[in-house]
Amino acid sequence: MGIAARKMKISMPAGMAIDAEVDLCLSNDAYFLRARLNVSLPGLEPDIARDLIESGHRTCPTQKQRAAILTCSSTSSKRIRRAGYR
Repeated sequence: MGIAARKMKISMPAGMAIDAEVDLCLSNDAYFLRARLNVSLPGLEPDIARDLIESGHRTCPTQKQRAAILTCSSTSSKRIRRAGYR
């Protein structure tokens, strides 16, 4: 998100935090992972926080690799949800 923030000319808040929750799920006899990233960006407007989180997902090289095998969603401190994807 730091790269995304610089591109958007936004300063990252000092109290920024990201907590990850990962579930091992079973569907039709196949296992898969589902992750939730709980993002706290204190002081940022909800729309700006959402844009920053989504931009961070798009620019993350490891996220591009994981996208095919990991369902992921994000929330901000104001509970902004990003739709899950695989």
